[in-house]
Amino acid sequence: MATGVMMKRATHRAAEQARRDRMKTAMVDLAEFLLDGEVTFGSGTTCFVIMRGRDGEDGGEKMDGGGNSGGGGAKKSEGSSVPGEKKTVNKARLIEMALEKMKAQEKEIELLRKEIEDLRSVDRMDES
Repeated sequence: MATGVMMKRATHRAAEQARRDRMKTAMVDLAEFLLDGEVTFGSGTTCFVIMRGRDGEDGGEKMDGGGNSGGGGAKKSEGSSVPGEKKTVNKARLIEMALEKMKAQEKEIELLRKEIEDLRSVDRMDES
């Protein structure tokens, strides 16, 4: 009986480790996408980023910590990142930044759809 319990425990431990590894990989990918830098994670809730820097980007999204989650860390806009600059970002703030980016992209998509519809209606008027 003890062998069965130990096997269950080992299986569960392996499944949990695989889940944690997937989460860590996803967080690294998300951080690299959002922050344009080389990302490493500490043992806790913090990720460390060495910025690559972005030239010519609009820098519309801000990494301001926002007072949410008790210390996001990064306080400069993405567009003003200096290559080689080291930043610390809380994992919770990273997820908030991803949500902000998705919301901004939704607004942009809606504006582009309206613009396309306006252009189509102008084109229809020209044909008439």
